[in-house]
Amino acid sequence: CVSVMDPTGTGIEVLAPNSETRWFSAELLEVVGHSRARIQYVDVLGEALTEEVVDFKQCRQKPEAGMEDTPAVGEKVEYPFEDSAGRAGFQVGIVDRAAGEFCFVKPVEGARAQIFETTQLRPVQESVAIAVASTDRLAVPPALRAWVQTADAGGCFKATQAATGLLGCSVQKGDPSSVLLIGADEAIRKGKIVLEIHFFHQGHIQNFHERYEKSSERLQELEEICNSGVTD
Repeated sequence: CVSVMDPTGTGIEVLAPNSETRWFSAELLEVVGHSRARIQYVDVLGEALTEEVVDFKQCRQKPEAGMEDTPAVGEKVEYPFEDSAGRAGFQVGIVDRAAGEFCFVKPVEGARAQIFETTQLRPVQESVAIAVASTDRLAVPPALRAWVQTADAGGCFKATQAATGLLGCSVQKGDPSSVLLIGADEAIRKGKIVLEIHFFHQGHIQNFHERYEKSSERLQELEEICNSGVTD
């Protein structure tokens, strides 16, 4: 577990109004009832913008996969865009030209082609709406509350989310006492099991490091005593 959490929080994308090919990146903040969500749009740097309550039917999980190979001319891809309000996302386009590591992509909804590096593109995703969701919290042991705010823990949360199908798995800012889990009931159940295993092992790792540090400090004290010619 080594990476930080995705800058778009829980990895949600929200379908743009009057479009079937443009998806905004957003952070899922909370579930409203069982069919709606309060989300927060983000810019290209992952900084928070406006909030909105939307239907889960307008949302999908953010895909992780990028392009493995240079797409062919005429192939549909998804490429990054930013609207006039600064909201970032991806939309579907068609490769107009390809030159080495660069592609000219034209939106399917008109406008002229833009140039992108292949690494900025991703395959067209199957737009599966998010199912009904719930929220729950898992208490964090006091000894691990500093750790859960680190990049290492963020990587563990992201891995747990991917492995269990959760929509969200994170510690809320300023409150390290619990982990917020968002998703279907079964995904939450699995997420709790995985996190409890993480907590168990992380507790043992921290205890080992604490014992090691104390032993090292004591060894250093003994060396200083020996070097000074003083005995107990």
